[in-house]
Amino acid sequence: MNNNFRIGVFTSTRADFGIMSELLVQIEKNSDLQLHVFATGTHLLDEFGATIDEIESFSFTNVHAFPLGYGESKQNQTPAIAAQVLTGVSEFLIETKIQMFIILGDRYETLSAAFAAQLNKVAIAHIHGGEITQGAMDDAFRHSISKMATLHYPATERYRKRLLQMGEREDRVFNIGSLSLAQIKNMALMSKQDIESSLQWTFKKRNILVTLHPETLSSQPQSLLSNVFFEAISALNDVGIIITYPNTDEGYEDILAAIELVEEKKDINVCVIPSLGLKRYFSCLQYVDLVVGNSSSGVIEAASFGVRAIDVGNRQLGRERAKSVFNVGFDRDKISHLINRLLSDSELNHAAYEIKNPYECPGEVGVSTIISTIRDYLSKPHSMHKTFVDRELK
Repeated sequence: MNNNFRIGVFTSTRADFGIMSELLVQIEKNSDLQLHVFATGTHLLDEFGATIDEIESFSFTNVHAFPLGYGESKQNQTPAIAAQVLTGVSEFLIETKIQMFIILGDRYETLSAAFAAQLNKVAIAHIHGGEITQGAMDDAFRHSISKMATLHYPATERYRKRLLQMGEREDRVFNIGSLSLAQIKNMALMSKQDIESSLQWTFKKRNILVTLHPETLSSQPQSLLSNVFFEAISALNDVGIIITYPNTDEGYEDILAAIELVEEKKDINVCVIPSLGLKRYFSCLQYVDLVVGNSSSGVIEAASFGVRAIDVGNRQLGRERAKSVFNVGFDRDKISHLINRLLSDSELNHAAYEIKNPYECPGEVGVSTIISTIRDYLSKPHSMHKTFVDRELK
């Protein structure tokens, strides 16, 4: 086998790996591409589900596991973690002689990974650029990564145009839709019975799927936001509740503490799990009536299952969304009222509008477009110098 091009892929959470997993599979299958997966972050933490096991289940030839030194301190560890990622990724890129580094999204670890590539003169392919999330520091991280990236794969036409507005070359920006939605079409999803057996938990007539992440730009303490949110969740009557863990942004400990209080209640039907994994998560979306929290999945994937979502707070504000996504602030009574209204028989049977997901891209172009454009780029000599394209303001 003649592996001509060495492709690195950075993953630090269950979310980014889930979105990119089919892309990784197809890169591995190509005889002229050599895949190297750099796995770090919560993948290596038992308390977050040790999702490195899911990565290793794919049997990729080259997986580099890089554990991070999360300390016992409750103080903000983000700068120290970011520094570890910068050093670790830099050493990885030098050792493997990566020619193209694929990264997705907007987390601080991802920014460190992109900075390491930039410092080592490694071209970056960035997925999910051009988006806006007003309630998180991720906004600044995402746009910074875009300015370092060579190839761009936004998920909607609006995001493609925003990248052009940021001065990127038109021939290097490709609207591919959301990769996760393309995977859904080809995935053999689990039955309700298999999910129940896997979770050791039983669905009820009405069910919700809950994920809350820290709101990193809020002026209010995360402990207050977490308690308000989960008080509303735990007050629900005769509803099946599946709760997954947050990411490790500053304030995640407060969310875990609030989840623990919900789990201790004896009069609600709740299943708490660190990570469902991609297949089980999508499978659950078939059988729940509502997604609640502030995860991007409520904005991006839920609509493709015909499931409505309640987006709480500001973390996802600014992202394109279907009409099936409802926003509400961190107000216990308003959250409870909206959940109960959307779970009512009249609302569940309401079909006055069609759920159209803006992240759907015609055809299955995502993975093939990424691979073909990376191959095309690497097959020609290029300078790392990026020219800013000025566009006339209107």
